[in-house]
Amino acid sequence: MSHVAPIVKLTEKQKTIITQFSTSRSVAKSLTIRAQIILHASQGMQNKDISAKLCFDREMIGIWRQRWVAAEAILLEREHKGEEGSKYKQKIKDILSDKERPGVHPNTKLQSKRI
Repeated sequence: MSHVAPIVKLTEKQKTIITQFSTSRSVAKSLTIRAQIILHASQGMQNKDISAKLCFDREMIGIWRQRWVAAEAILLEREHKGEEGSKYKQKIKDILSDKERPGVHPNTKLQSKRI
């Protein structure tokens, strides 16, 4: 039984920002790939086709599609409120970034024990 992927819709502002991320050499490669996933999904491509085109796992494609769809309402609200461009762009970057994982915070300095 196949699962129907949710439809990804982009506003013009979102499409502009996502397109910038998808071709940028100054952002993390993972962000570039995730932006490409969202662009392809917004063009109506299925996860299996995006997976074949970008050579990435189909499940990963689905995860990023789901995460984008889950954040659409927040982005639309911020866009309608006229949120400043750099803040809006940062929110999109946050959506397409890895979530913080449990463990030692990267800014925490490890202290060695003396025995």
